[in-house]
Amino acid sequence: MRLSKALILATAMTGLAFAGCNKGGDGEGGAGKPAAQQAQAGAQGAAGAAPTAAASAMLAHIPADSPYVFASGQPMPKEAMDKIFGLFEPLTKKLDEELTKALAEPASDRPEEKVGRALAEELKGNFNRAGLEKLGIDTQPMFALYGVGVLPVMRLTLKDPNAFKAMIGRVETKSGMKAPTAKLGELEYYKISDDGVTAAIAIIGNELVATGGPDGAMAKLLPLAFGQEKPAKTFADAGTLAQINSAYGFQAFGTGVIDLNVIAATVMGDATGTNKAIWDAIGAPTPPLDGVCKGEIKAMVAKAPRMVFGYTEMSASTWAAKYVVELDAGLAKDLAGLTAKLPGAMADKALMQFGLGLDVGKTIEFAKAQVKALQAAPFKCQQFAEFNEGVNQAAAGMNQPLPPVINGLRGLRVVLESGEFTGGQPKNIKGYALLAAEGADQLLAMAKGMVPPLASLNVAADGKAVALPPGMIPPVVEAPHIAMNNAAIAVSVGQGVEAKLSGLLSAAPAEAPVLHFGYDVGEFMKLIQQSAPMGGEEKAILEALGGAMGYTSYGLHFTAKGIEIRQQMKLN
Repeated sequence: MRLSKALILATAMTGLAFAGCNKGGDGEGGAGKPAAQQAQAGAQGAAGAAPTAAASAMLAHIPADSPYVFASGQPMPKEAMDKIFGLFEPLTKKLDEELTKALAEPASDRPEEKVGRALAEELKGNFNRAGLEKLGIDTQPMFALYGVGVLPVMRLTLKDPNAFKAMIGRVETKSGMKAPTAKLGELEYYKISDDGVTAAIAIIGNELVATGGPDGAMAKLLPLAFGQEKPAKTFADAGTLAQINSAYGFQAFGTGVIDLNVIAATVMGDATGTNKAIWDAIGAPTPPLDGVCKGEIKAMVAKAPRMVFGYTEMSASTWAAKYVVELDAGLAKDLAGLTAKLPGAMADKALMQFGLGLDVGKTIEFAKAQVKALQAAPFKCQQFAEFNEGVNQAAAGMNQPLPPVINGLRGLRVVLESGEFTGGQPKNIKGYALLAAEGADQLLAMAKGMVPPLASLNVAADGKAVALPPGMIPPVVEAPHIAMNNAAIAVSVGQGVEAKLSGLLSAAPAEAPVLHFGYDVGEFMKLIQQSAPMGGEEKAILEALGGAMGYTSYGLHFTAKGIEIRQQMKLN
């Protein structure tokens, strides 16, 4: 295997280990966290916990009006990181084997191969907690990724800056390739420029600091990125991340915010302070917008001014995160009123499941009201003329009558519990689906008129399962049944699954996610390996994923604060 391929595998493993800490959610199918898990977060990870000294030092470099920030206030929990490194130990052993084979191949004279070979020698045997820390890398790092104006800056703590510098020195010596450097005052930094764009990396104290942008902006960007100039007001002064953590119950391991007001003002040419200075230095064009257009754009942005995200749990058993598009209070209330209740709750675990929960009748009326309001007060900005025309076309389309039963639809849930998917066709499939609707009997009657094999089917609204007639379901599934009550229709496939239908239909209604998707990562990795032959490195990655990750779910919710995406991943 070529050395470059081995390094790709190394990069993949590192990404799995650390990106894994960016997974999570609020339990789409379960209740709140057990007390033991709540206690695990402790004082350090508690919602609204004060940032550490290292985090405060990072936040003191971030302008208070930065357009985007993603930063930690506390180090990632040791038990979570220990679990990650333990789960990926089989993959690290495979990685070492591949690197050893690659290093045994004849050396190349290509500069990038020389650097790759030297880096591989440093990394071999060190893809574990002790090894990475020996190289100076922090395995529970504090970090900040943020915008100085629109240009990105990343800060990351190092375990041992001197050890990290020594590693770079050894790579330079072994490869015979000296990393290009430059100076800003007394600070020496690594500088790579190409085609009018520069990337700059420095080691400052115990932090690795990286940034980049057009050459014309570097004179303004670098002093702020490297801390030689300080913003007039900072994120540390404003306390923004702590406020977000407290408001949304985020633990402090990584919190983000994207300020759409700042971004819109910058793009429209109305930025101030650092944002304006960087935008001007970039020389980016500003669209020709008059006061009317700017006012209408600002009004639109005010409906959804900010996006925030953060971890709600990070432990040895569960990673959880939430992403929120904050909305104007009135709009958020209107959207929250469109959600629907379905019998029961999403399954706690399944091979795969998805669902919808939305009052279709209310949603149609809401859409009509929005279109009517836009027609009554169309945009005056000429740039939105086509949008206004699109609104008129949408209004015409909404006047088309729909079958009354459509307005009664409330949601859908489909659960695939298990199945075998090797060989020519699937077999032993077990699962069920539920369609919630007011007047479910009318919906079934309409289906009978459209599907002839259903015409003779007699199903009472009593929740009792009835076998579906032959030919209704593909032959790859067994024992298809249907049951119904006044609020929903349920269908099952697989021997014995029909026994669940009565309980499913009679379960107390519960608020459902607007959209939900979940799957068992480990089981899916097994299915992929069974369905297609693959090389050693690909197989190793899939095995690592399958062994580490369990059931993962995503849910879209409308709440009083806005639109929320909740993510949850279980660790094996």
